[in-house]
Amino acid sequence: MSALTVERRGRVAWVRLSRPEAPGALGPEFWGSFRQTLTQAAAPGEVRALVLSGDGPSFCAGLDLVAMAPKLPLDGSGRPDGARTAAFHELIRECQEVIRAPVVSRVPVIAAMWGHCQQAIGGVRTEPGAVDSAPGQGAGPRL
Repeated sequence: MSALTVERRGRVAWVRLSRPEAPGALGPEFWGSFRQTLTQAAAPGEVRALVLSGDGPSFCAGLDLVAMAPKLPLDGSGRPDGARTAAFHELIRECQEVIRAPVVSRVPVIAAMWGHCQQAIGGVRTEPGAVDSAPGQGAGPRL
């Protein structure tokens, strides 16, 4: 099952975080398809805006640590290792690029948020002025 669904309503494309088994949790399917889904939904044509929403009790539950664990370059020893550290940094860079998709979209992206939101999407959070991470390390505030 896809982590995202797209529905057209006139000139607006609704992109919905859709994971009934883990509502709003951002797992591997999300990270693998979010940027491409937004790009396709905003392809030149009649779409004038995107609305990003969720399908559960909250907009977004944040990173699905259980589902993402196999993607982390860890061997269980807890000791630093240059190759694992480099792979982890690459994974973080990839996630940062994915999460920037709403910022670089050719059309405006509106986040329809409610409930508890732990993850910034495109740098927008439910609390005004909340900082997602240190500058240059993540989405950060972009209001």
